[in-house]
Amino acid sequence: MPKSQLKELNRHSRRRTREPVSHDCILTEEQFQSLHHSRQVGRQRVSALRFGDRNVQALWHALVLFDLLPTGFTNAQLRLRLAPLLGLDSEQLTPGSMTYHLRRLRLHGLIERFPRSHRYRLTSFGLRVALFFTRTYDHLLRSGLARSCPICRNQSGRCTAPSTESIWRLIPGFSGLPSPLENL
Repeated sequence: MPKSQLKELNRHSRRRTREPVSHDCILTEEQFQSLHHSRQVGRQRVSALRFGDRNVQALWHALVLFDLLPTGFTNAQLRLRLAPLLGLDSEQLTPGSMTYHLRRLRLHGLIERFPRSHRYRLTSFGLRVALFFTRTYDHLLRSGLARSCPICRNQSGRCTAPSTESIWRLIPGFSGLPSPLENL
């Protein structure tokens, strides 16, 4: 490894150790909304990273795996981790689609590219976003919906208001507040 890359890695690892370690992954409303809308960065249009999108959720889960690697990750390494999360073989996920995902992440400020290389690293903002979306999806939505919506036995197969009320009860801050469904 060239001396300049070693210096860059050393600087990056010192920066990471100086940052306070926190599991607080809360995002502001502005940050949350900026990820959900396409935007213009310079002359490039960046598509949104929507919370409910299956591909984006898989991307968040794969990115969390690469946080502690001092040398970052490559397109191929991310593809090997992302493909099984999407239920695909790594050959089915093309390098071009991975380049598209990497470009979106980079232009949203979630990853940065090592200078003069094809390696990327997760930014501290990118880690916060990935943790926020994976935790919210895994611990609130996925488990909450599984608990509140057992297999429907009626013909319609749709969830009704009582299951939505039980989701509101799962959110810690909403226990003493009136349910939004009371106004319906």
